[in-house]
Amino acid sequence: MSDNAGGSHRHHHNHHHEHSHSHGEMSVRDKLEKLLDHWQHHNEDHAKSFEDWEKRAREEGLEDVARALAKAAELTREINAELSEALEKIKSK
Repeated sequence: MSDNAGGSHRHHHNHHHEHSHSHGEMSVRDKLEKLLDHWQHHNEDHAKSFEDWEKRAREEGLEDVARALAKAAELTREINAELSEALEKIKSK
């Protein structure tokens, strides 16, 4: 029996199996370089969102919440500084 009222449905078939050949996979260093860059951008998006919501919370008189969001934005940027340092180290090797 289907839970879909329209009768149509999708199936996802992800079959995982071992390979004895390469698909041109990235090295750990290359992957880390891409991930570190991605994480920095992702975190900056979060920091900006925290700041937007900090402003909204403050406008609603939720000062404690606003302070917590401001701190979260600050800590997120501290994390980004660490990620940036890691990225520079991997690029210099």
